[in-house]
Amino acid sequence: MSASVSMPVSSKQFAMGARSGKRGSRGQGATPASASGRLVLTVKGKVTAMVLAGCLLVAGAGLVMSDQARSDTGVQEVTSYIVQPGDTLWTYASMVTPQGGDVSRGVDQLMELNSLNSPSLQVGQRIIVPKQ
Repeated sequence: MSASVSMPVSSKQFAMGARSGKRGSRGQGATPASASGRLVLTVKGKVTAMVLAGCLLVAGAGLVMSDQARSDTGVQEVTSYIVQPGDTLWTYASMVTPQGGDVSRGVDQLMELNSLNSPSLQVGQRIIVPKQ
């Protein structure tokens, strides 16, 4: 008949295999460790580390290579109008387009300046128009 003796063992001793001289158990919750105390990665752990390193590399490259938005037009004076019945974006664009210029480009610029998805205007809407 053999007697079993229970001794307190720290988690580090368990992982290091201090009592048996062997590597720690690979059961749930156990951390595989080499005899020198370093963490030993499984194949799954190595793949995960490689994927994480790749993601960090791509994110870092995006930060380094990103361009800042720059405005070539500089400061532009604007005025605002409240849309009246019968007003169209074409009306406002033709007011600011130079003689002989392309009014459709002016419509596009006003849409961009006012963050509009379409050239349709609503009565009472406030729009910003560049000063002449």
